[in-house]
Amino acid sequence: SGNLRLVDEVLKHDTEKDVKNIYGETPLHYASISRSAPLLKLLCESGDFVDAQTKLYATPIRYAILAFAPKEAIQIFEKVLQKAVHKTDAFGHTLLHHAAMHGNRQICEILLDLGANVNA
Repeated sequence: SGNLRLVDEVLKHDTEKDVKNIYGETPLHYASISRSAPLLKLLCESGDFVDAQTKLYATPIRYAILAFAPKEAIQIFEKVLQKAVHKTDAFGHTLLHHAAMHGNRQICEILLDLGANVNA
């Protein structure tokens, strides 16, 4: 898409990839909400911080789960998921909590396969 080409052009220049807004959100947080696997892949490959946290400890993967991102988008975060499966946000919620609270069965299954604790 045109937006993907534009982002690619911006990334080719010496841009600050870990820039954050006042809430601690990075471009990758916003891309996670977009549900665009190609955009997520492009930003992850550019070195954007896949485990960057907002002020409330929310990561881009959490945003993707809340946005019902497709499985292909979630799989881009696979390495991060393995490390983040047990981490909690500022409210004590894990990724499994968020996926379950939002009825995202597909992501629940992925997280359970990675060893998410159902009793956390």
